[in-house]
Amino acid sequence: MNLRQWFRLRGLDSKRAKYRDVCQRLDEFWHQLTPRLCEGATTYELAGHASEIISSLGCEALFPNLKRFAFPSVITTSVNNQVVNGIPSNYSLQAGDIISIGAGIGRHSALVEQTWTFGIGDISTANEALCDGVVTALDNVVSIVQPGITVRQISETIEASLISTGLSPNDEFQGHGIGRRLHVRPGIPCCTAVPNRCENDILRIGQVLSIHVIAHSGGKRIESEWDNHWCYRTSDGSNAANYSHIVLIESEASLRLSAAPTTHE
Repeated sequence: MNLRQWFRLRGLDSKRAKYRDVCQRLDEFWHQLTPRLCEGATTYELAGHASEIISSLGCEALFPNLKRFAFPSVITTSVNNQVVNGIPSNYSLQAGDIISIGAGIGRHSALVEQTWTFGIGDISTANEALCDGVVTALDNVVSIVQPGITVRQISETIEASLISTGLSPNDEFQGHGIGRRLHVRPGIPCCTAVPNRCENDILRIGQVLSIHVIAHSGGKRIESEWDNHWCYRTSDGSNAANYSHIVLIESEASLRLSAAPTTHE
C-alpha cells in the first residue's frame, strides 16, 4: 500500500465513523417520531415533535437553515397525492392515509437527510402495492451501488424496477450527493428520460449519496399547489410514495448507513 492509498483509507474510516454516528441519531429520530403517526394527529404537531427530538439528539435541523432554499419547517409532510415538500399544517391524519416525511439533520459537519412513507392505520391494497413497489426499487438499486458504476445505471435500475410493478417514476425530483452542503453533485433521477448532466458521472470511493425513489400509482404529471411554491402533487390525484437511503461508497461496494424506519403498532 502506497502513502496515497493509506491516506485515502484513513480518510474513509473517519468519514464512515462520522456518518454512522449521525445516521444512528437519524434512526433514533424516526424511532421517537413514528409513535406520533396516528389518526387525528396534525402534520403541524408532528413538526413540533420533530423539532424537539432533533434538538434532544444534539443535532441541527437542516431544512430551515438551507442557505438558498430555506424550508419553512424542520420536516416535510407530504400526504397521499402530495409528492414532495408538503408543508406541515392543521391537516389531521386519517385512517388509510399515507404520508411521506422528510427530515434532515446535521452533526459535526456530517449532513444527512432521509424520506420515508408511512401508512396511517390500515391502508388500501393500492397504497400497499405502491409502497411495496417503491421499497423494492430502493432495495434493488442500493444493492448494485458500488465504485465504478455510472449515475445512469442507478437511474436505469430504479426505472426498470418501478415500471415492472406498474408504477410511474417521478421525473421532476431526484436523489443527490451529500458533502459540505446537503445537496451536491451528482443528481440521481428516478428515470432516464430526464436530461441529466451527471448521468455519466462515475461513482467514486468516499462519496456519500442520498438515493431517493419517488413514484406515483397513476400518471407522471405533477403540479405545484396553488398557495405555495414548495409542495407538488400529482395532476391526476393518484397517490405518491418517496423512500430514500443514505449510502457511503467504499472500496468494493457501498455501505447503507440509514435504517428502514418502522411504525409502532
